[in-house]
Parts: sequence; structure tokens; C-alpha cells
Amino acid sequence: MDQGAKWHANAGSEPINFVYNYSLTLPQIDFDNLEHLQLVFGTNHGGYDPGGVYYLDNVQMFGAGAAYVPSPIDGAKDVSIGTSLGWTPGIYADKHDVYFGTNFNDVNNASRTDDPNGVLVGQNQDANSYDPGGLDYGKTCFWRVDEVNDTNIWKGDVWSFTTEYLDSGYVLGDWEDNLDGWYVWDNNPATQSYSTTGATLNNKSLKMSVDVTGRFIWQFGIFMSTEEIQILKANDLFSLDVTFVTPEWLGGGGWGQVRYLAINATGIGWNQIDNPISDTSNPDAPGEWNPSSFGEIDTRTLTWDYSDIPVVDIPATGGYCQFSIGTNHDAVFTNATFYFDNARLLNSGIPTKPHPANQQTDVQTEPTLSWTPGKYAETHDVYFGDNFDDVNAASMDSHPNVTYVNIDVNSFKPGSLEFNSTYYWRVDEISNTDPDKTRRGDV
Repeated sequence: MDQGAKWHANAGSEPINFVYNYSLTLPQIDFDNLEHLQLVFGTNHGGYDPGGVYYLDNVQMFGAGAAYVPSPIDGAKDVSIGTSLGWTPGIYADKHDVYFGTNFNDVNNASRTDDPNGVLVGQNQDANSYDPGGLDYGKTCFWRVDEVNDTNIWKGDVWSFTTEYLDSGYVLGDWEDNLDGWYVWDNNPATQSYSTTGATLNNKSLKMSVDVTGRFIWQFGIFMSTEEIQILKANDLFSLDVTFVTPEWLGGGGWGQVRYLAINATGIGWNQIDNPISDTSNPDAPGEWNPSSFGEIDTRTLTWDYSDIPVVDIPATGGYCQFSIGTNHDAVFTNATFYFDNARLLNSGIPTKPHPANQQTDVQTEPTLSWTPGKYAETHDVYFGDNFDDVNAASMDSHPNVTYVNIDVNSFKPGSLEFNSTYYWRVDEISNTDPDKTRRGDV
């Protein structure tokens, strides 16, 4: 097979996508006796300049009739709840069937003639895009595109993405029947599986079980991507939902502990935080659990503040970042079991927990808006209006068609509002003593 992907110096520096059709080569391959298959990419040696540097990425093989290059990309996290879906059509496609849902099997198994859960949302449509409408926060969605030409249908792969977390967090771990990029240390006494118990995000949690008695420390962690390292730098809190079930704990010291958070990265080495700063069930002793004090089942959110760790020194590109969670080595366990879910990065500087809640309906016409202030807030810039774009673009210096106030309390009354109308608002948290800690809020 000899196919050319031509490029010249005036083409600029943006990436160029090339597709090679190797269908005519397949009949020449004896697949029954095939020992190896080698793909070779090379420059043309017949008259073209052999100099230059080439960067190759994202090499894929796919059927010519199938849809490919999904947007959002397969496995994407922190996707906007207002996202639209798109894809590159297969070369024979005339129409498209779109399947969309929150269960992999429902989407994978459905067809035009067998769709018990109603996931076929677009049949025989012309556009290679689909708008699923407003999505829920913190949910994993699955979708599939079948390409259609007359009576021929090319079934597509099932793609997935996870929407943004409600409190502007970036989800690092959801653990829906997979480790989601995390791993368990080889020398751990714990084994992992998946369970519906303790699931606070989507359908499954990560179950960690220990069937020995003694004092030990165990860890599980994730190697973060370059994109995730940048998100790590933009935030300063790590939160994790942990569930304990009393009947699964026997003997020993009787206390469960999930205590430390550690970050090990290029440029900064190992940095450990010994204790969480907050625990929604046990604020006086964050991370500790006594089976006799919290009933049969207890689900809590633990939060660590990593603002003192110099994550800004991690190189922007290259290197590595290892994120781990573990027990305290003084803990005594017998048959210990933990359920983990919804590991996420948060920013303590931004406002959270808006009231009325985002997208809330049937709100009174003279509401009081309130929120939980960001960690560094000294005053609050509040923007309020009836147009999303106006509120989103507003600033203290320019805010046409938007009500703007700077206040030192975390509540605001916008006055009498119209019945059956939608309003938008945003709070920016202002630090006058340290402008670098000023944080823009979500609309």
C-alpha cells in the first residue's frame, strides 16, 4: 500500500488529519498464517525534501463504514452539562442512528427493532451531531452512532463521557467496574472489587477489603495526565466519599481510618498531608470511624487541603504526578472494608452551594440569593440578569444589561422578579489583600 499525505511549508503549524484506506491490501494478506503485521510510516524518497521533523499521534484503525472521532472524546471527564455530541461520519454514511443513555448495556444492545429502554434518540437523521439537552451533573453517559446507507447499517462503538461535578469539582475517580486510571500498590494487603454499596456518583463504588489483623498501611493512587496536572494546580482541595458498613468490621482495635493524602511529582518529590481538614460525619476527628458510634452504614465526605504542597513547581509538560490515599500506619484492622467513590478536585476559593440551587424551578418572585463563600473571599461581586451570555461576560468594569453589586455579605436580594422567567447569577470572590486569590464563580 502506498498512499500519500502531502504537506508543504506554507500549511502552518496546526495538526493535519490523514486517513489511509487499506481495504485493497486486505485480500493480499493470508490471515490464517499471519505471524505479525507491521505498519510503516515513511517520507517519500522520490524527489521530495527528506528533511524536517514530523510529530505523529492518535493512530487509529477503524472500519470504513463506521463513525469515528467522537466529540467529546471517548472517556472524557468534566464535560459541560450543556455539551452537544458530534462525530466524523463513515465514508459510506448517508444517515445516522444515534443511541444515548446512562447504561452501557442499554446503549450497546439496542437496535432499531429492539430498544426496550428508549435509547434510540435519533433515527435516520441527516446531521452528524446530536444535542442531548440539559444533562445531570456528575453522571457518566454512553452513546453510539450507527451509520446508515439505504438498508446497510454499520454499528458503531459505544463511547462515554462524564459530566462536570455540581460544586465545580473535577472528578478523578468514579470507579464504574474499572479502576478509572487508578491502581492498588502491589504490596497492599487489600483487594479491590466493585459494589453498589456506597455509590455516590453513578452506579458503582470501589470496594477495598482486608482480611487480616494487624497494624499496616495501604495505598491506592493515580498517575495524572498532563491535563489533570494543570487542573491540580488550579485547585487546592481533594474530596473523597467513603462508606463504612458495621457488620463487615470484626474485632481488632475497632477503629477505621482513612487519614493521609500524598502527592509525589516531578520537581517536588513526596509530600504528605497527615489528616483531612473536614469530615461530614466526624468533624472532631476527621478520617476516624468507630463502628459503635455511626450506625450500621455510614457514608461521609473527607476533604484534604493541599494548598501547602508546591504543585505549581510540577513541570507543565512531561514528568509525572502520583496521587495516593492511605490509612494511618497506627490503625488496627480485622476484616476491614472501605467503599470509595467520587474522588474529586475542588477549589476552596470559589463560591459553592448556591441557593436557590442551580436550575431550580418554582422559585418565589422575591428571592434571597445566598452561597457558601470561598476560602479567601473578603468581598463578593454579584452579577444578576435574565441572559446567560450577559451574566457570563460581565465584569466590574463592564456589565451592560446586568445588575452588579460588590458586597461584604454572602447574600443578595435582586428585588421583585417576573413570573415564569429564567434568571442567571454569578458570584466572584474578591481578595483585596491578595488579588491572585480572587476567584471567578460559575453562572
